[in-house]
Amino acid sequence: MPTIEARLRRELHKYAIELRKLAYTLPNGVGEYNLLQLSERMGAAAYEEVAREEATGLPRGTLQSIVTGAGVQPVRA
Repeated sequence: MPTIEARLRRELHKYAIELRKLAYTLPNGVGEYNLLQLSERMGAAAYEEVAREEATGLPRGTLQSIVTGAGVQPVRA
């Protein structure tokens, strides 16, 4: 069973895709660029921390804990 974090990241990625689709349906392209940028940021955010932690070899959640000052919580698979 995927962790809550993994499910939330997948959901965020799905919402980014839906937002991109919505951007292309706007009349006269008004606001299209802004929505596409937001979609890109959402998609990148969905995987950014995981990629950084994999690159550093740290356990999942470590970088976020360091940034927020919270204690490192164990991640259950």
